[in-house]
Amino acid sequence: MIAKVSPTYPSNLPENYEQEGSGTHGFPQPSVQSHNLGFAPATSMQTSAIEDIYFDFDSWQITERGKHALEADAHWLKVNSDVTVTIEGHCDARGTQDYNLVLGKKRAEAVKAYLVDLGVEPNRISVVSYGEERPFCTAPTETCYQQNRRGHFVVTQ
Repeated sequence: MIAKVSPTYPSNLPENYEQEGSGTHGFPQPSVQSHNLGFAPATSMQTSAIEDIYFDFDSWQITERGKHALEADAHWLKVNSDVTVTIEGHCDARGTQDYNLVLGKKRAEAVKAYLVDLGVEPNRISVVSYGEERPFCTAPTETCYQQNRRGHFVVTQ
């Protein structure tokens, strides 16, 4: 079974940000509304406890905020030991397609390495890069680019 996890959003977006055709403040309404902050075992509708990780421009270094999110993600994955995940590496539209595929892979691998360092078994995590091919946001703005520079989790069981 594959369950797509709705992406989380950077907290530093302007409150008045609006994107045509989107939900409140430019964000589409997530398909899963509740966050499982208590880390109870997963059900198919509780996968939103895993938070996406966002990267700086042209970087695969995990930020301090990303480290905190990954600590919570690792805890959730340890509690839900039967769950496997694929980490998708994504980039914004700047750079060549080939460059962004490599950068996306480095991002996904950095997220995996951090989770493994936190005690998650490496055989439960796979990585894939989509580079710039699957943007979350398509507006040519820095705010939008920031949403696309991410490591996105897909829960598989």
